[in-house]
Amino acid sequence: FASNDTSSAISGSVNVPGTTVVATHVPTGSKKTVVANDTGNFNLSGLRPGGPYVITASAAGFNSETISGKMAIGLMTVWMTL
Repeated sequence: FASNDTSSAISGSVNVPGTTVVATHVPTGSKKTVVANDTGNFNLSGLRPGGPYVITASAAGFNSETISGKMAIGLMTVWMTL
C-alpha cells in the first residue's frame, strides 16, 4: 500500500446476482452503492481509506446481510450470503 494512495476498495461476492451492496463509512456517513453482476461479484472502489465501514447487501425477496466494523486499507475482499 503506497503512501500516496488516497482510496481503497472492497470487493466480494454474494450468492444472489443483482444484489445491491452498500458500504457506509461510519465516521462520515458517506455511502457507496453498487449492484452485483450476473455472477454475484461486486467492487466498491474509490472508498475513503480506513473506516470502519458497514457493508449491507440486499435483494428483493431475501433477508439483508450486514457486516460491521470493516476497515478499508488497500483492497479488501468479503463474501456475503443472503
